[in-house]
Amino acid sequence: MAKKSKIVEAVGASSGTLSPDKTLSKKIEEAMSNSIKVSYQTGITDPKEIKARMMAAREKCLSQQK
Repeated sequence: MAKKSKIVEAVGASSGTLSPDKTLSKKIEEAMSNSIKVSYQTGITDPKEIKARMMAAREKCLSQQK
């Protein structure tokens, strides 16, 4: 019996900063991960749109640190 193929998708988010305090890095990673979850929950699966949303979440975190 032949096995059926299955298509899967994956998106990853990771963040690093030059600061020894990794709090900001973790906040950025969490915001980017949340943007991925919300994208998929609302039916957005286009990789370019997901990346744009991740980068917007990243920028929002960075702007709040200033």
